[in-house]
Amino acid sequence: MNKNNFYIFILYFLIYFGFSFYQYYETMLDGDLLAVVLPTEPYKKVLADPLGTSVIFNHEIYNVPNRFFAHWQQYNFFNNVPLWLQVFFDPIVSLFVSAAISKLLIHILFIYLLACVGVGSFSLKNKNLWWFAVLIAPLFQAGGPGKIRMSIISPYITYTYFYSLGVLWVLLFFSPIFIEQFSGKKLKIKKYFVLFSIIMAPIIALNGAINAPIVIIIGFIYFLYLYSETYGLRIKIPDLKWHRKNLSNSYTFGVQIAVLLSFYSFYLGTFNAETLVADQFTLSEMYLKLFKGVAIYFLDSFGPLIILIAIDINLFLIHKKKLQETKSLLTLGLWLILFVVIYTLLLPLGGYRAYRPYIVRADTYLPVTLILIFYFGKTSLVLFQNQKSKIKLVYIPLVLIFFTVRNIEVSDDGHKERQAMYQLANSKDEVTVLKTPATVVSWYAITKPEENKDAVLLLKRLKIVNRDNLFYSTYDPYPH
Repeated sequence: MNKNNFYIFILYFLIYFGFSFYQYYETMLDGDLLAVVLPTEPYKKVLADPLGTSVIFNHEIYNVPNRFFAHWQQYNFFNNVPLWLQVFFDPIVSLFVSAAISKLLIHILFIYLLACVGVGSFSLKNKNLWWFAVLIAPLFQAGGPGKIRMSIISPYITYTYFYSLGVLWVLLFFSPIFIEQFSGKKLKIKKYFVLFSIIMAPIIALNGAINAPIVIIIGFIYFLYLYSETYGLRIKIPDLKWHRKNLSNSYTFGVQIAVLLSFYSFYLGTFNAETLVADQFTLSEMYLKLFKGVAIYFLDSFGPLIILIAIDINLFLIHKKKLQETKSLLTLGLWLILFVVIYTLLLPLGGYRAYRPYIVRADTYLPVTLILIFYFGKTSLVLFQNQKSKIKLVYIPLVLIFFTVRNIEVSDDGHKERQAMYQLANSKDEVTVLKTPATVVSWYAITKPEENKDAVLLLKRLKIVNRDNLFYSTYDPYPH
């Protein structure tokens, strides 16, 4: 890659990630941040019992016994990094900068890993890796209507840790396998993958709400793929030779470790107190909600539908030109569709939440959004590499412009929350009435001062306030 191209790529991503950081900085903090970072009583148990042994031996029921690492990551980050950053910023700004840094780092790593898998290389010297990143970057929606249905980085920092970061670890874990399978390249990491698996498998299995099913489905499809390579579509019990070849190498053994721990995580999840007290519906009612949720996902803000249409056009042109990548891309597409179908049909089994009335939302459908973005990037790059006349491909830049324009929106909720915190920090009243109703590490503007006791504890720990001055809003302007 020549230097001029490299500098153009660097300039583009400096502007792109700089604006993304600004969007994340201006986003409100959420109500679950308080519960996880203090932590409040319901979440103390999960931090004290990393492997959920009290469930196994005592059949205890408590909140999220299978999500230790999600809690541990957020707890440690926000109990340390905001305080470190106070060397450079005041305590209030440092808290929001910390949240923005978290989101930005996860954002960068997602684009990098998707590009690595897409081009079959981890090297930043690979020009195609940079082009792949350019093709998928605008599809990451942090603002505008797209964030409701297809945000990869959640507007809410706790959901970023519990969904976005959790899925990022899964992508990191499987990326060497994906690269070898998609590109046929042999990676040096293969010989270390068992050790890597022993370290990573607990982190991905005992993490976010959707990690365990993702790992199990990928594991199932991976072994089905290995089976089909030898036996095709025939139903046959694999012979000893197949077992020796496919079940004893570093990759497959590592996947077996991850899948086993994910089944263990599933079992722990049956003792989750949050699920047991949630509203209950029959399975048929849940699937009706699911089908409506899928329709809303594709049609409400049109983002996913536009990506899907662009992918269809890409595949049509690739097939029409009879490119050598045609067969491998179509095969890859079929495996990805199989994942999406299985994953979607399993979603209702995770239980119902009132704040996700149709089950499908940006967080629960994160793997599907990632697949759409990845496959759009993969097929688009193949076309650009093989199409002599780029005029026919003008729709691809138009798709990128569409997503770039609608992502320009910046929230003002973070600004309102900081203003409320500054008023608290400067207030000498025992109970402070906020001048402008705002969320303060909460989901809504709290109108009863006694309900803010935990919020004050967190603000004191982060040195934003130095005394127990309760506060409240006169009304709540946020619908919930």
